[in-house]
Order: sequence, then structure tokens, then C-alpha cells
Amino acid sequence: SFPDFCQRMSDADLNKRVLENLIRCGAFDSMGLYRSQLLDGYESLMDSIAQNKRKNLEGQFDLFGGGGGEGQSAPEFHPKPLQEFSRRELMTMEKETTGLYLTGHPMDEYRELVRQCRAAPIGSILADFAQEGGPTTYHDEQRVTLAGVITASRTKTTRSNTLMAYVTLEDDTASIEMVVF
Repeated sequence: SFPDFCQRMSDADLNKRVLENLIRCGAFDSMGLYRSQLLDGYESLMDSIAQNKRKNLEGQFDLFGGGGGEGQSAPEFHPKPLQEFSRRELMTMEKETTGLYLTGHPMDEYRELVRQCRAAPIGSILADFAQEGGPTTYHDEQRVTLAGVITASRTKTTRSNTLMAYVTLEDDTASIEMVVF
């Protein structure tokens, strides 16, 4: 169970920040609790474990004496009946903590629309340009339709005092940086 895991790992440098990131990336999804419930209650659980450890250490009298030598069970964990985060929020948490979308991709719900627009997969464009003999399907200055999620952008003022941007666009196959004027 989640409390037992925290109890066992508390001796192995499991701190609140590490535990929060494990929750946010979905490491405990198979335990039957929502990430929202775990994020709501993990701090108090970790505080209880630390408090029990302190009590245990204070109760030790000598090297061979009693009072604290026996293993202690994990504290009770009573999650609140919270709603789970939206699918988009869960994927955002995964991306923030691991750099990857693990349970899906934001473009999943647009797959049919992307197909209808005949958007080129970014992965196929990059693979075509990476060929040893040069690209065969795509070429410079060619117009293509892309569909994706903007994952990063930064603006810059040009010498002629106009704005330009470097935008990273990602679909479910790859990501590409584009220059936008």
C-alpha cells in the first residue's frame, strides 16, 4: 500500500519532494488511489512517519535494551474523496516531471482532425531530412501543414526592429523548432 511504501522508503532518503514527483508522474496509479488524493495527503503521511521515527529513537534506552527495537507499522492513510485531475492535467504533470507524456498525448483528441487536414507528422519530416542522401519527400521552402502543441517559445527583436519567435511545436511523433515572423 502507499503508506507501507512510504514507511519502507523513509530510510532510503525518500523526501517530500521526491514523493510528490513520483505521485505527479503516475508512479502510484496502480494502487487504486487518485493522484489528487495522494497529493492532498502525502505531506501529513510523511510527517506522521517522521514523528513515529523520532518517538522510536527517543524510546531507545541502550544498545541491548528494549523500547523501540521492534519494527513499526505504517501510519493510517485516509484519503479524502476527491475527484481525479482531468486527463490534460495528468499529462501535464507527467510532462513536467519526466519530460514525457506517459498516459497519452494532448494531440490524441485531435487525431481525426489532423488526418482530415492532412497535417504532416513532424517525425516523418525530421526522418526525411536526416537521410544520408538528403530528403526525398520534403524540401526547403515547401509549404506543409503541421498540427501540434506549442511546448516552448521565445521572442526576439530583429535588427529591423520587428518581432520574431522561436517556437517548438510537438506532435505525437516528434518536436521541431520553427522560426516565426
